[in-house]
Amino acid sequence: MLFSLEFSNAINGFFVYRTTGGVWQDYFYTHTLRPSSDIAIIAIDEHTINTLQATGDQKMLTIPKSKYRDLVEKLEGAGVKGIGFDIIFQNSDPAENEFSQTLDTYDNIVIATMRYDGGKCITDTIGLEETCPGAPRSMYKNTKWGIVDIDTVYSRPTIYDISHTPYQSWKTGTQILMSLPIELAKIGGFRIPNSSNDQVLNPFFGQPYSYPTASFIDVLSMSRVELIANFAGKYILIGESGTLIHDSLVSPVTGTMMDGVELHAHFLDGLLQNKMLSVLETKYLWISIVTISLVTVILYFLLPSYLSPILAIVMMGCILWISRYLYDVERTLVDIFPLFLAGGFLTFPITFIYRFFVVDRERRYIENAFGHYIDPKMVKMIDMEEVDLTLGGEQREVTVFFSDIAGFTTISEALGTRDLFYLMSSYLSRMTDILIREGGTLDKYIGDAVMGFFGAPVTQSDHAIRACRTALEMRKILPGFNQEIVERGMAPIEFRVGIATGDVMVGNIGSSDHFNYTVLGDTVNLASRLEAMGKEYGVWTIISGGTLAQVGDIFAVRELDTIAVKGKTEGVKIYELLGLLGYTTDSAMYETYAQALSLYQTGSYMEARKLWETQVAIDPPSRVMALRCTEVLEGRVHIEDGVYHMTHK
Repeated sequence: MLFSLEFSNAINGFFVYRTTGGVWQDYFYTHTLRPSSDIAIIAIDEHTINTLQATGDQKMLTIPKSKYRDLVEKLEGAGVKGIGFDIIFQNSDPAENEFSQTLDTYDNIVIATMRYDGGKCITDTIGLEETCPGAPRSMYKNTKWGIVDIDTVYSRPTIYDISHTPYQSWKTGTQILMSLPIELAKIGGFRIPNSSNDQVLNPFFGQPYSYPTASFIDVLSMSRVELIANFAGKYILIGESGTLIHDSLVSPVTGTMMDGVELHAHFLDGLLQNKMLSVLETKYLWISIVTISLVTVILYFLLPSYLSPILAIVMMGCILWISRYLYDVERTLVDIFPLFLAGGFLTFPITFIYRFFVVDRERRYIENAFGHYIDPKMVKMIDMEEVDLTLGGEQREVTVFFSDIAGFTTISEALGTRDLFYLMSSYLSRMTDILIREGGTLDKYIGDAVMGFFGAPVTQSDHAIRACRTALEMRKILPGFNQEIVERGMAPIEFRVGIATGDVMVGNIGSSDHFNYTVLGDTVNLASRLEAMGKEYGVWTIISGGTLAQVGDIFAVRELDTIAVKGKTEGVKIYELLGLLGYTTDSAMYETYAQALSLYQTGSYMEARKLWETQVAIDPPSRVMALRCTEVLEGRVHIEDGVYHMTHK
């Protein structure tokens, strides 16, 4: 934001009214200030000019100073507090002496002056000796003088002294030539406050013609009673209005033209009501810009992208609120345009572009990598940086899931290509939807097999529960799926599931352009073996002891055996997943199996076989275990510590 001030100045220079008036004046002043009743304007208007021309009292657009003298006498007689002439008395007049004597009689009159430079009078500087040379200065040596400072859009009246130092030097005795309204306000006891700036902001108290205005010629004809009623105790400003040569400028409040004399009235009113405004010093503005920029940028990066526009609106709302507070309480105006740039207009698009092309590039890379094989909600969690993802791989506990269609080779040989394609696409689509819906990650398809895992890339404390629930949900939709394919002339199918829980290495494997997010380790091999063992034991879903330890008593299971897969020596308990807790079908059969297994594990093979043989016709695992007991008793199979060592994968 180091260039926001310069950018603001450029904009202000191009849109003179709307930035100066709109940003500062419209917002801060509209419906906040009310004009006082202590100021009145006497206008030298067309009515005055026409009347004087008709009586022969005006020549060359110049009102005789005798008329000004008469006006002063009437006003002073009515008890006005002060008189300010927004008129440059540059030319001499036959009534010069009488007018100057009248001015010297009273100490509450101020007349305007301007500086002479390059052949013209200008309005931006100081000493009396430098003002327009045509005026007979010596005759007004005891009169108060006030600079009239005018610009295209009038908002900052300037206060000058002869040494070009700010007005605070007045307190140390330096000769000063003040702005006309200040000289007039000093008549009423106004003390100039200390300031480090030679400019103050001029407040505006309403639309043009907010102050009582009377025609110059009408005032001359008023009775003393009328004069007292209209002007007693007031500050009177006299100037041109509506004539060919009158000065008028743009009001920052409305954007419409306002007579110069009324602009001075607003300035004077600000002094009298103590409503003058100062501008926040540049150093504090810079501090505010830098602070807002840093805070905004940090928040843009900390918050999700979709909150950035809301943050920009909130920041700008806070800027408006604080600026309004400073205006109401501290009478200090803040240039809110560069603060708006810092709070949103500039920082938001710049930060958004940087974040999109630099910071979020890796996030989009990850989204593209995971978008096809995990739940979109999980992708969002990665997007919101709720997970710690290491692309190169990390060790993590997960639950691995394998499913495979039983007898798929025979099925594929019996189907035509079109039917086989329909079967596979329909089956894989529905099963994958369940896996992803439960929060799993699709690893790969291996022919008709589906491999997935739970607990990565998003950490899930219940990953084992999710895997078991996925298996049960898949079995739940199988009857409906079979009915659908039977109606198409195909045979129903069955599938087996193996689930194992343990530590694996998880991450992207492959090249930088072609990779797969996958898991590697003994747990993966175990899950695959468990799925295959389903065929041997005659069950549809087998889970490992590690998985059971994670799920607790949520599901109904039965212990099948303790095995050591080929190539391993350590035994692993395996369980059949039956359903949710409370599953009661054939409970007597399961109890008999459990009793037999207990005997088997203690080496009582004969007694175990007797129990299993009672239900071999209805329970495939009992048939498998009864046969094994026979093999053990005959010496063909050796059991060590209750562990059966697999001889095949």
